[in-house]
Amino acid sequence: MLKKMLVVCAVVSLAGSAFAADMVAKVNLDVSGSGKFSSSWGSMDMTAGMGFGIGAEVIDKVSDSVEVGGGLEYQMGRKIEKVDGVAVTGPEVLFNFVPIYGLVKVNFPAGEGATGFGKLQLGYSIIHSGNDAYKGTSTLGGGLHYGVGGGVVVSDVVLELMYSTYKGTLTEGANKADIDYTKIALSGGYKFKI
Repeated sequence: MLKKMLVVCAVVSLAGSAFAADMVAKVNLDVSGSGKFSSSWGSMDMTAGMGFGIGAEVIDKVSDSVEVGGGLEYQMGRKIEKVDGVAVTGPEVLFNFVPIYGLVKVNFPAGEGATGFGKLQLGYSIIHSGNDAYKGTSTLGGGLHYGVGGGVVVSDVVLELMYSTYKGTLTEGANKADIDYTKIALSGGYKFKI
């Protein structure tokens, strides 16, 4: 039920922002990533390599300092480099998430011609996928997504640093593992009127 509510909230947020004044198209560089697989049989920690992603956000001004909207991010497949501190060898193990989210931004002056901001995201990873080496014959499911960060806008160029968490599931028969993946991403984008 919680999953359905989050999806509905994210879709309503995006739909409500369809007539917004601004859209931000961006490219992400994920400089750090780690995760945990947890189930009734135990847990494993993992470290992911550097990754890239693309995204877009639609934003509407609520007041001079507050904006709300929604966004979508597509992560390119990222490689699992270590599991429980041991290097992964053999075929590349790749996975990714695609979250849809609502957002709140609080803006503040950051010097002449620049606006700083803090940002919160809350949504749902509608897609959690991986190659055969990652999922085998398992079924993958999405989960909660949230993030916090900030950045600066100068002449419609947006630079942003975000800490984000993505949750998902990996199910094989009666066995289910919960997946928590966190990353730090540096994004660059361009804001334009729509």
